[in-house]
Amino acid sequence: MAIKAEEDLTIVCASHNGVNRIPLFLDSIQKNTANPKEVIICGTHESDISTVSKGLLSKNNVSFIVSEFANQIYQRNLALSKVNTDYVLQLDDDLTLDIVQQKCSEAC
Repeated sequence: MAIKAEEDLTIVCASHNGVNRIPLFLDSIQKNTANPKEVIICGTHESDISTVSKGLLSKNNVSFIVSEFANQIYQRNLALSKVNTDYVLQLDDDLTLDIVQQKCSEAC
């Protein structure tokens, strides 16, 4: 069974004071061939995404949840409760993905 990222995958990310990391994180996701259906970021401050362009938020279908606690486990669980796909990838906001350009054959 093949996973179709744009239909089956959500990326979940817990963030604390990620104002400088989140734009790089989202940019690395957006530059890949296979993009997830959605990205859910649970941060401790609304300002964590203040430096992210609306275009980048839109292209990545980002939902941002403000957590009342700066606790990674709590934040991940809160984000996980909002997932509507079959597969979840949990990442940290200081991670940037290598850019993968999938070469498709007739099998894709």
